[in-house]
Amino acid sequence: MIIGRRLEIKTKDGRTVIIPQSDLFPESVNFSATRYVDECNISFNDAPQNVFKDFEVNCEVRLLVSSENSIDEKIMFVGLADEVHQVFDNSKGMRIVRFKARSFSKVLTEPKLEQEELIYKNGYGEVVKKLLLPFQLFDVNGVVEEQLEGRVYFDKISVLDAIRNLAYVRGWCLRFEGRSVFFEPCKPLKHSGLTLSSENVTSGTISKVLE
Repeated sequence: MIIGRRLEIKTKDGRTVIIPQSDLFPESVNFSATRYVDECNISFNDAPQNVFKDFEVNCEVRLLVSSENSIDEKIMFVGLADEVHQVFDNSKGMRIVRFKARSFSKVLTEPKLEQEELIYKNGYGEVVKKLLLPFQLFDVNGVVEEQLEGRVYFDKISVLDAIRNLAYVRGWCLRFEGRSVFFEPCKPLKHSGLTLSSENVTSGTISKVLE
């Protein structure tokens, strides 16, 4: 079982506010199949800290979790707030803030490239950096360049789809970890050290009962 341990919010005035587990009501974290654009829905009791006045769209949020039997925290979600609402629960004496957030890569789904041509001298990695630079949001230290010259042309395509296509054409892997973008040769899969056999697999049959 995964438990939400704390929520970190970077408010519009530059503060980092920590919402402890006692005031946190995780609702859902939905990971996309590609892990490019993930979504998060969370609510919390805002009565003790009054974060709502400085919490708005595009504020950064981080949800840290752990397993039920561990205190080791791991980041489960990092992104930007999309919608922020406040409701009152008079019966419990709570001022509850509910918000929806999406991972950083969601900003790349909105603008469209229209008849844009880019010349590169350092491979597709250089193109990825050029496409991400205007956002001033991403860490591109994980974007690998190479000695390869050419040009690419984009039309009626989002920035996210553009760099996804570059990864596909080059045969490389693209992934996002918070603000960090990784565009690099795919790494070989590691063997888990476990070999499954018929002794490890539970089997059975299902039959329909006729009435």
